[in-house]
Amino acid sequence: MDIFDRLWDDCIVLLRTVLYINPQMAKVLLEGDANDLRVEMYDKYARNQAHYVINNLMSQYRLESRIFEDQIKQSQISLQSWATRYPKLVTVSARGTFFWTFFDKEHAEKTKFRLYLNIKIPRFSEFINRFMQMFLDGPFQCYVCGVADTHYDPSTTGMKCVACGNERFDFKFKFPIGRSIMRNDKIVMYFSDQHAALTMRTNLETLQEFFIPKSQLFTKELFPGLGFSLEPGEEETADWKAMTGEEESKTSFGDYILYIISDILVKTVQEHKSAIAKAYVDWQNS
Repeated sequence: MDIFDRLWDDCIVLLRTVLYINPQMAKVLLEGDANDLRVEMYDKYARNQAHYVINNLMSQYRLESRIFEDQIKQSQISLQSWATRYPKLVTVSARGTFFWTFFDKEHAEKTKFRLYLNIKIPRFSEFINRFMQMFLDGPFQCYVCGVADTHYDPSTTGMKCVACGNERFDFKFKFPIGRSIMRNDKIVMYFSDQHAALTMRTNLETLQEFFIPKSQLFTKELFPGLGFSLEPGEEETADWKAMTGEEESKTSFGDYILYIISDILVKTVQEHKSAIAKAYVDWQNS
C-alpha cells in the first residue's frame, strides 16, 4: 500500500472511532476547536479503542486487561533478573507509567528513531525473555558490520561486536505499566541510529510469532505488527509548541502528528461548513 493511502486510511479509521465513541466531537469539529479534537484523537490513537468498543467486546477487554497486567508484572521481574546478571543493564519505573530498559543513559537520551511493537498479550513476558536472551546472549546482528556476533561485554557500556569491535548500541525500550492492552505500541524502542533501528527489525523478524499483525497508526510498517517512525526534531517540536502553547521540551510522535491532522480537519470543516450543513439538511429531508 502506498504510504499516502496508508496515512489516509489511518486518518479515516481514527476519526470514525472518535466520532463513534464520542459523538460530541462532531460539534467540536464544527466549532473549530482543534486542541480538544487532538486530545480526544490522541486518547483513541494510544488506546486503539475501536476493536473493543465498536464490536461490543468490553467483557473481553476486562479479561485481557487482567491477563496483561499479570504479564507486565512478570516482565518487570524478568528484566530486573536480567539486570542482576548483566550489571550494565538499567531498568527504571518512570512515574508509574512506563518501565524502561537501557544500557548507557547518556547515549539512550540521544534518540531519533522509533520502533513500535504490537505483542500478543498472553505471550508478552515470554517475548521479553526471548528478546533479552537473543539481545544479551546472542547471536545478535551488529548494525555496523551486519555480522550476528554482538554480545554483552562488561568492559564496555554494555554491548560489543566481536567481528568489528563496535561498542555503541544506543538503544532503549519501554512498555506501559498498567492496563494498556488496547495499544498497538505495547513496546516502543528508541534508537540514535537509523541503521540500528532497521537492523533491530532484522533481529525481530526471528520473533514474529509473538506479534499481533496490526501496526501502530501513522507508522511505516516494516512487517505486520512492527511500525517505524522518526522522533519529532527541534523544528517539529517548535511548531508543536507554537500550535498548542505547550512548554514541554519534547513531544511524542503521536501527539505531534495528531495535532497536525486535527488542525487540518477543523480548518477543512470550517471552510466547508455551509456545504456540510446543506448536505445534512438534504439528507434529513430525503
